[in-house]
Amino acid sequence: MLALTRMFAVTALFTTLLLPAAQAAGIAYGALVDQLRIENKTKAELKETWKKHKGQEVTWSGTVAEVNTGKKNAKVYVLDSSRKNYKGVNIQVNSRDLERAAKLKRGQTIRFKGTLHNFKNHDNGAVTISIRNAEFL
Repeated sequence: MLALTRMFAVTALFTTLLLPAAQAAGIAYGALVDQLRIENKTKAELKETWKKHKGQEVTWSGTVAEVNTGKKNAKVYVLDSSRKNYKGVNIQVNSRDLERAAKLKRGQTIRFKGTLHNFKNHDNGAVTISIRNAEFL
């Protein structure tokens, strides 16, 4: 009985410690933005840094600022308030899930998974990141 209780406790601890990490994919949003800030690096260094991350899958969350839907794709503009933004946005999420994108509301917190595609530094110090092939979780 004591062995069973210990095994349950170890399993619960293991699940608690590892489950949050398993739910997040790829580099954290804030960590990536900090690496891509132009104040910290030359343009050549930024290019090399981006090469290390482009194409990686990430799972992030943020607040919906705007949604634009087209015939094949939707662009969801998202704000992560932990970092500077450019015109109220710092993440552009591109998805083919037009139905789910059309249901999103301004101010709604969303979670999404997608592939890092591009980034841009702005004069105000903000960095916007573009995500492709996203799905809303």
